[in-house]
Amino acid sequence: MSLVRKGTVSSSQSLTGNIEYFTLFTTIDLTETGNYSDASQKDLESVVQVISLRGTPVILGEPLNVALDANGAPTLTGNGWIVKFAFEQEGIHTVETLTDELNAIVLNGGVIDTNATVNTEFTKTTNL
Repeated sequence: MSLVRKGTVSSSQSLTGNIEYFTLFTTIDLTETGNYSDASQKDLESVVQVISLRGTPVILGEPLNVALDANGAPTLTGNGWIVKFAFEQEGIHTVETLTDELNAIVLNGGVIDTNATVNTEFTKTTNL
């Protein structure tokens, strides 16, 4: 039995106008498999848990395996993963808080480094 968790939106649900959008870029494998014993799924869940410590994202995109530099990564190049997410409350996170709070988190695929030999970085945008 697969434990796939997908969100839905109906016409009775609404969001406020204060939505802040962020994108996580990383070279650490965050492939969403739906199998919670897989290392990449565990790493994705750990990243989401740390991001959610200040507030739960109201939008959380599926991780995509892409060319980082071609998809807006500030300095990372080559192949990697992007995850887009948004918060409904303004000021929950900034690029600086995300960078500080995720730095040195140990995952199965490696240690997140947002300061020295950067393997994870963030951007804030006005839309998805």
